[in-house]
Amino acid sequence: MNAKEKPGLVSGKKVLFNTLLACGAGLFLLVWVTLRWVEMQITPPAPLAWAERAEWVTPPVNFTRLQKQPGPDPPFQRVRKNLDFEVEPDEEEMVRQLAVLAWAMEDAGDRRDAIAAEASAFPSAFYPWYVLASWEARHGDGAATDGLIESAFARAPAVVTMKFIDELDRPMAGLRLGTIEIACARLKDRVLNQNLRLVYPDLTTDERGMIYLPIYATPSRTTVLPQPEGYEMIYDWEGWFEFPGQTGTLPPVLVRKRR
Repeated sequence: MNAKEKPGLVSGKKVLFNTLLACGAGLFLLVWVTLRWVEMQITPPAPLAWAERAEWVTPPVNFTRLQKQPGPDPPFQRVRKNLDFEVEPDEEEMVRQLAVLAWAMEDAGDRRDAIAAEASAFPSAFYPWYVLASWEARHGDGAATDGLIESAFARAPAVVTMKFIDELDRPMAGLRLGTIEIACARLKDRVLNQNLRLVYPDLTTDERGMIYLPIYATPSRTTVLPQPEGYEMIYDWEGWFEFPGQTGTLPPVLVRKRR
C-alpha cells in the first residue's frame, strides 16, 4: 500500500474492482445463454433414430395448466395466453380421419391404400407413417413395420414414453395394452382448442416394459388410457404435460393382476 493512501480508500478500490469483475462475468454469462437460446431456436433438433430408442434421454415431463382454475395459481406457474403451436387445416383434417381409422384398426384391413395416400400427401408429417406402421403390424406380414416406424419417429417433433411395471418394480414386458388417445393443445387469446387428437392403436410394451409415442411438441394430455382385461392399471397423473426437450416420460404405470 502506498504510504499516502488511506486503508479505507484501498479497500473501496478493491470492492469496486471486484464488483466490476462480477458484473463483467455476469454479462458474459447472459450473452452466452442468450446466444445458446437463439442457436437452439434456429437449429432444428436432430431426427430421432428408432433403432437408438434405448439410449434416448427421456427426462420426466413437466405438468402445466392452460386454463385459469378457481383459487390461487400454483407457485412459479403462470397461466399462458397463447401457444406457438398450430397446424394447417388440411393436416388437422388428415389427423382426424386417420384417428377415426386408428380407432377401428381391427376392421381396417382394406384401408392400406388410403393410409399410404395420406403419407404421400403429407411426406413430412409423422402421424400417417405411424398409422401405416400400425396397419402393417396388424394386417400385413410385418416385414414393412420397422421401416415405417423409423420413418414416423424420424419425422416426429417430440416423443412421449411410458413405462409399465409390476408391484416389485419389474418391467411388464409384452403386455398387450390396446389403444391410447392424446389431445394436443392449441391456445390463442386464452381460448383452448383440444380437438387435435392422436390415436395409437394396438400398443404392446417392449422387453423393457416401454411404449414410445410420436407426438406434436405442444402441451398434451391423455384422454383415453387402456385397461387390459385381467389387470388393474394405476395411472399416476392427470392434466396437461409438456416436454423439457425433444423427449419426455410420464410417471411409471403400476400394473396389478386382478384376482
